[in-house]
Parts: sequence; structure tokens; C-alpha cells
Amino acid sequence: MRRIAAALLAVLSLAAPTPPPSTPDIVGGTPASAESHPWLVGLLDVNGTFFCGGTLVSPLKVITAAHCIGRKRPADLKVVQGRTQMAGSSGRVLKVASAWLHPAFRTVIEGDDIAVLTLAEPAFVIPLTPATPQDALAYWPGLPATVFGWGRVFESGPVSPVLLTVAVPVVDDLTCKAAYPVYNPQKMVCAGRPQGGADACQGDSGGPLVVGDRLIGVVSWGEGCGLPGKPGVYARVAAYQPLLQQQLA
Repeated sequence: MRRIAAALLAVLSLAAPTPPPSTPDIVGGTPASAESHPWLVGLLDVNGTFFCGGTLVSPLKVITAAHCIGRKRPADLKVVQGRTQMAGSSGRVLKVASAWLHPAFRTVIEGDDIAVLTLAEPAFVIPLTPATPQDALAYWPGLPATVFGWGRVFESGPVSPVLLTVAVPVVDDLTCKAAYPVYNPQKMVCAGRPQGGADACQGDSGGPLVVGDRLIGVVSWGEGCGLPGKPGVYARVAAYQPLLQQQLA
């Protein structure tokens, strides 16, 4: 999933490296079926190489991380839906018509790491619903959340050849602030186990953090992968409701 080392927090994001031919499980994760989670998508570059995750929140709209998109042109992006094995050819590949990045985004540790892609044609899927401020209980500390991705299975390790998922509890803001002084609870949410061992890592950026039927977070940054006392940091989806409503209209 989406982790980065402490010395690189200010300059690195969690885009995926080129996948090796084989790999073990994700950080504490288990295999999952993309067909069972049809709102989950992978982002492909101009060469068809996977580099980040995303979430369908309407037939034409994908929420992902701003740092995944950067200065990439929409014409150089594609979205793949329903592909459990990212190196395979299954699923549906869709072109991207336009990309919106949060206008305040600069670096992952400053927050606002959220983006919306508009597809050139609709995906046929029941989308996941973005959390709003009315979904405050979905951010309750200790509540089990689920994160998905095709990223590294441990820090500096190989990426997973298949979709993986892992359960990570929502972490309270004081604990997150103690772990990361730059943590901003107005823009971010943390999730992870105190003892570590379950987390997002590099390559999982942009993917969803889900509670029930709500998208509550977008994989953004963190220190290491699955380290004790270092939970994952996600863009807090509910904090961006007004802007997202404009983009999803």
C-alpha cells in the first residue's frame, strides 16, 4: 500500500514501481476479487502500466490522490475496472476525458491530496458513496476500515500481482498527531494497528479506505509500511464535500 520512508516524506509520493514477476502477500493483506469490488479501479499510464488506485463514485467519476495525477495529461491516462491480476488483460479499460486536482495541493504532507477523473465513457457499476460531514460516525476511532491495492507487500519489497485487502482500524487524531507532527485532522484521517503489520504501501496511492458503504479516505502517505506506531495517512474525503459535489455534478 502507500508508504514512504521518513527521510523522504517531504518529496516522495506513493506511486507504483514497475511490477516484478512474482510477489507474496501485501502488508498483512489477503487476496481479493476486483469483480466483487467493481467500484475499485487501477490507473494506467500511457504505456498501460499500473501506477495508482482509484474509486468509482459515479459511472463517470473516479476519486484518486492528487499526487498520483500531478502534471499527467488526461490523454495519457486510462482506468481499468474489474482486473484482479493487474498484469493480466481482464476487465474494462476506460479513457480519461479530464482531470481535476485540488487547487491547494502542493505536497502530500500538506494535505489536499485528492483528485477527480472524469471518464470518456461510463463504467457499468454501482459506485461507492463518498463520505460527507454527516458520516461522522464512519470516522469513529477504532472502527474497522478496509483498504485495497496492488502495491508493495512490504517496504521496498515487490508489488502484488493480485488485488489485496487488509483491515485497519480508524486511529484517533491525537495519536496521529503524535506519530506525525504535520498531521492535519481537518484534511487527513489515519488508520492502522498500534502494533503495525497491516497497512498501505507504495503503489496503493489513490486507493480507497472504506467503512461500510462509504469512501472515507484516499491513500496518501505515511512512514514505512506497517510499522508499529506509524499508521497510514489518508485524505479525509468528508472534508472535501463542497468541492467534490461540484466535480461530481
